[in-house]
Amino acid sequence: MPLSNRSVKIAAALSLAHFAALLCFFAPAISTPDANSYFAQTRLLATTGAASFVPESPVQFIGPHWRRGSGGRYYCTHAPGLPAVAAVPYRLFGPTAALLVSPIAASLTLFGLFLLGAAWLGAEWGLLAAALMAANSFANEHALFGDAHTLAAFLLVWSLVLVERCVRKPSPLLAVAAGALAGLLPAVRYPEAVFLPALAVYAWRSMPGSRGQRGAALAGLLLPLVALAARNHAAYGAIWRTGYAATGEQSAFGLWFLARNAVPFLLMLVAVGAGPALLLGAVGVRDLWRRPETRRRAQLIAGIAVPTTLLYASYYWPPDPQSMRFLIPTFFLYALAAACFLERYVRERPDRRRAALTAALAAAALWGLPRSFLTLAHLKWTNAAVARATALLDARAERGAVVVAPFGLQQHLDFVGRWRLAAPPRDAGPEEFAAAARSWAGTGGLYVLAKEKDLRGYDALLAPGERFDRIGETRLVDAPFFLPEPPEPEGAERLGPMGPDRIFDLKLDAEPLVLLRRVRG
Repeated sequence: MPLSNRSVKIAAALSLAHFAALLCFFAPAISTPDANSYFAQTRLLATTGAASFVPESPVQFIGPHWRRGSGGRYYCTHAPGLPAVAAVPYRLFGPTAALLVSPIAASLTLFGLFLLGAAWLGAEWGLLAAALMAANSFANEHALFGDAHTLAAFLLVWSLVLVERCVRKPSPLLAVAAGALAGLLPAVRYPEAVFLPALAVYAWRSMPGSRGQRGAALAGLLLPLVALAARNHAAYGAIWRTGYAATGEQSAFGLWFLARNAVPFLLMLVAVGAGPALLLGAVGVRDLWRRPETRRRAQLIAGIAVPTTLLYASYYWPPDPQSMRFLIPTFFLYALAAACFLERYVRERPDRRRAALTAALAAAALWGLPRSFLTLAHLKWTNAAVARATALLDARAERGAVVVAPFGLQQHLDFVGRWRLAAPPRDAGPEEFAAAARSWAGTGGLYVLAKEKDLRGYDALLAPGERFDRIGETRLVDAPFFLPEPPEPEGAERLGPMGPDRIFDLKLDAEPLVLLRRVRG
């Protein structure tokens, strides 16, 4: 059934409204644990054409997800797909534009879900599936979180949209595009390779029996996979090795972990992950499986959702709410399956149509929208603090100067790429670090950005006849977002995110950041 202009306009309006809502919570900075991994790669690709680097100094800041590879080059743990995409707007318009890739992808995924639902069920049900996902708090949070899960969802949904288009109107060109989007999934996130068997089987069985179209889809699939294999060989010495090889991540899965994690993981999947769409979607998959004409769709959804859930439930890290980020692409499939169930339900009970649709949308909105607001507001609060500090440096420190700052700021400044960042190596003492930082700065600028109570600790950076001038300061936050935390024990380790008001080692409180510049005489 061809789509009506009205339904397309409604879906487009929903997607645009979703994007506008995300922009209300956007601040041009990164502050989350994996963000430096992806966006430092973005900067490198945009400015050097390579996603790796050789340090200029033994005290050069190196993010926590970077490992030394062949030739002394440092490569990132995470896949280069998102950085390759974000490098284009970074090169053309700067860092802030690169950060908009994920929210744009998130809203376009909603429109793609509408098109996929319309192909399966009709435009009304495609709109319902998109509306269910527009309220999903986890998908909304990660649209601005600085990781690759949103782009993975985009690739999954739009690959299926193009497959359905080829089913109705064969096109070798669109078949290549469908295969290429699927093939990009492991390049964006290595574990998303588990999607490919179900995707390939569904596309092969759904597309008309033209060898040319199926061959075109296969060629499209292989193109990014071959490119990723070549990159793995260059970076890690073998086509099957990924950035996880350096951290042992691939060995962090096991049946013992599955036995321990399965129940809490599934409870979180319902409570904070997919929400009402999961409950309705599970029934929808059952219904699709029972009918021969729709069994292929049930096999697709189960073939992606089940192995992905089992994989991450088998992970060594005990489940916490953020564990649900690994399953974000499957949430869109649950929303689609939920629409399938409701379509059959109202077809059999037309007198309950309005009540059923109202209840489904109300449940999704009440479950997802309040949490979306809280998580996005907190994310904006933390990112805005980093953006304020960056603006102070922009105004007072020349490009190329050496800057010493808390780790919570450096992970973002590394993405911005305007300054050389110095951080103490773990195996170096204060004097060694100070001497190396002074040597790296040479006669150029040397700046310290720190809180007042920490300033004396940087005096070692000064040579005889030098002093620090205080040239500016900025508040990190205007007001606390959460209630104050209890005092930390003396000497506590503070290299990771330890609370809602912290970015790694940087506590977000009323104490301002002070900018110092080295001067002579």
